[in-house]
Amino acid sequence: YQGVTLKGMGGVSSSFLPSIYFSSGSVNLRHDDIKQLATVAKTLRNNPNVNLVVIGHADSHGDVYANYQLGLERANKVIKHLKDVYGVDANRLKADSKGETTPLALTPAIQVEIEGRGISIDDYLSEVNRRVDFEIAE
Repeated sequence: YQGVTLKGMGGVSSSFLPSIYFSSGSVNLRHDDIKQLATVAKTLRNNPNVNLVVIGHADSHGDVYANYQLGLERANKVIKHLKDVYGVDANRLKADSKGETTPLALTPAIQVEIEGRGISIDDYLSEVNRRVDFEIAE
């Protein structure tokens, strides 16, 4: 991670790799997440024997099948970026989707405004679920 080989769990732990977040219904990478992808690319460069499963997720808004497809599109967008920008071998990356089936945060029924920003807890927690995660491929 960050230029050094990670110790434990076969040398690298996917828990050190950042999640990439998306706006609702979007597959477009955000500015901050492009920086996070540089970390993933650097980790792969420094650990040439590591392959990753790139897993797309969606929030629970919308159709289950559409959310599965959206998660897969997000994973493929991340793979394309890693390949095109950083020269990562696409054979080291496999796209998968969990759709809306494994939310990181469960959205509560209560609506509370966060820090006067006009964002409800539901909106904020849904954003956490719209992500791509990385797992070390077996």
